[in-house]
Amino acid sequence: MQKTSRIDVGRPQTAVPYGLDKWALLQALTDASEHFGLTHRALTVLKALLTFHPDRHIEAGVIVFPSNRTLCDRLNGMPDSTLRRHLKRLVDCGIVRRHASPNGKRYARRVAGGVEIAFGFDLTPMVERASEAAEASRAARELAEQKHVLRDRLNGLRHRLIELGETFAEACDHLRLALRRKLSLPELQQLERDVENLLKTVSESQEMSAPDVQNERHIDNKNKLAFDSETAATPTPVKKTNPNVPLSEFVQACHETRSLFAEPIQQEADLVGIASRLAPMLGIDGPVWDEAKRHMGALVATLSVLCIHERLAHIQSPGAYLRRLAQNARCGNFDIMPMVNSVLSAGKSRNCQLTI
Repeated sequence: MQKTSRIDVGRPQTAVPYGLDKWALLQALTDASEHFGLTHRALTVLKALLTFHPDRHIEAGVIVFPSNRTLCDRLNGMPDSTLRRHLKRLVDCGIVRRHASPNGKRYARRVAGGVEIAFGFDLTPMVERASEAAEASRAARELAEQKHVLRDRLNGLRHRLIELGETFAEACDHLRLALRRKLSLPELQQLERDVENLLKTVSESQEMSAPDVQNERHIDNKNKLAFDSETAATPTPVKKTNPNVPLSEFVQACHETRSLFAEPIQQEADLVGIASRLAPMLGIDGPVWDEAKRHMGALVATLSVLCIHERLAHIQSPGAYLRRLAQNARCGNFDIMPMVNSVLSAGKSRNCQLTI
């Protein structure tokens, strides 16, 4: 048999067995604010509304009826227009309900010292959604804990990148700035995968043979800036024609890149897209990547990034290295083919070793 009680507004209602702590319910709604679509200011207004209910425990049917002026005073002088906006938010989110009088005023009629009928804000909806609020609050706390764990892991990975020296200074800075933003759980998980893949690539690249080191030095020496010397010859105009590179064969030779990006590459645009995602992982910031595409052309810039990735362990600063190649291209003193041929040669050598 259900109990009935006569609450503040004088209407018989089904009683909550033990009542709900209004402040605990407010805390649950605060924790689950994103779930309910509540803003910080709307929750502040809700807290003020709850102060007009004298008891700590609350049940369905409670109506509070402060005037806007009284509410604004309790909210330390909140402007009336701001108050109205946040009250509307509480109603739209299904936390409170307007119980309007015929003339739109908020007031109560008392009989024999007790409230017989009241018009104002009905707090029943928040009581009815208490279970939903508790579950959403628990889920929100778990999500926050998962984010904290991921951020701690990413900070640990960042320290590992710092230990690798100046080569990854730009990557460290990119990660530091990312961690300052309010990222979602999937974004944090993707960031962790990207950094772990980068560290894995570095570890595998460090196992490259000595001839590969010599090839990289050859590439580096061949692409020295022409204008580094005052006696350098006058550069020829830049020609942004696409080189005659067997793309499918080149992609197959880029073992490090294929280990990170498993999707099929069917056209040049796919390869450019991969390079755009790979560049920040190598510590190449946006302006450098844009400069490379502007002076070298999108395809040559893409091939350069992939070549840098394949020789990552032997390039001190990928961002500075690509900038130097772009400056060479601007002066007409850059040929991508030695780098491409080096990757093709290394890829063939690696494939032969795998088949032995």
